[in-house]
Amino acid sequence: MSGNIVADASPLHYLILIDCAGALPELFAHVLIPPVVRDELLRHSTPQKVKDWINNPPPWLKIEPVSRFLPVAHLHPGEAAA
Repeated sequence: MSGNIVADASPLHYLILIDCAGALPELFAHVLIPPVVRDELLRHSTPQKVKDWINNPPPWLKIEPVSRFLPVAHLHPGEAAA
């Protein structure tokens, strides 16, 4: 297991759907996400399985506020925040 990683919503979304999110703590001490990524995982259109997971996140997932958010052209807000 190495250090921390910062993720946006897509990798988490699909790892949760295929029941492979549990591989992340084998690779990284913590997975950090900004609140906007958590919010993306809670959208109305998100599969219930993903919503259930993010509503009860594992201890290795840390939701950390972004201290300096700089929007980047052509990136979704979650991607830019991550």
